[in-house]
Amino acid sequence: MQKSTKILFATLIPTLLISNTYASEQSDAKGFVEDATGSVLFRTGLNTRDKKNGKTDQNSSGQSAIFKLDSGFTQGTIGFGVGILADGGFKIGDNAHAGTDMIPAENDGATDQFGNVTPRDHWIRGGGYVKARISNTTLTYGTQTVN
Repeated sequence: MQKSTKILFATLIPTLLISNTYASEQSDAKGFVEDATGSVLFRTGLNTRDKKNGKTDQNSSGQSAIFKLDSGFTQGTIGFGVGILADGGFKIGDNAHAGTDMIPAENDGATDQFGNVTPRDHWIRGGGYVKARISNTTLTYGTQTVN
């Protein structure tokens, strides 16, 4: 009896381990609309660049709202989805500098007496992306954001 128990465990344990490796996020996909999510993130930013040796300091501060709509994945071996995002914001205070890359610059190419590009008072940007998922791997192409 003891020998048959060892054989049972010897075949049962590898079977359980192998079946777990095939479980994936894509197999749990509920659908394109059913798994859709949306979010709004408000951010206040301050960017301080303290220049030395007589150069002008570059300080920027702004408030923005980031809107994101993300679809779920279609069901199947390979799931497909889409997403859109938009960023709207405004500068806080004088903010005479757009050279810090935090606040977008005006398109007119105007500069101040120090050669700094003129920043926008407010802005709206947007983009979209497509995505595909197989097993636990997701590939995204399009507008990307950093957490």
